[in-house]
Amino acid sequence: MKDGYVGYWDREEWVYFHWAASEISDKLAIPSRSAKAHLRKLCASGEIRAISSAESDLLEEPEPIPPSRWRDEDIAASWRLLIAVSRNDLRNWLSHQSTSAAGGKQSRITRLLAEMYPRGVPTRADCPREGLRATLVRRD
Repeated sequence: MKDGYVGYWDREEWVYFHWAASEISDKLAIPSRSAKAHLRKLCASGEIRAISSAESDLLEEPEPIPPSRWRDEDIAASWRLLIAVSRNDLRNWLSHQSTSAAGGKQSRITRLLAEMYPRGVPTRADCPREGLRATLVRRD
């Protein structure tokens, strides 16, 4: 399942639903279950298109899943169907998401370090950590 790729259909690439949810989980730093629920909402809104096939790949003609069907049932939980989402739609949606949504101390420190040292943080020998810590506290 390299890069979640399922197949090529209707002149575009499609990826596994669960792989796409994993990408959302990584980007937003949220639990897998929350990412799957979020992806279902995106499919229900029509922002990310989805298709289904009874086969394990797209050799059989897949069917588009209308957004309204996502509101009626949990399609992605069906073990008999292959559910795929548009890679283009997923990429487009992910590109508009801010990684700062994760929040927390670690993301603030990472952002501050990137601002202070665009070429990378110096070694401990070149930049003592006590002084660096004090600078980060002042800037935060």
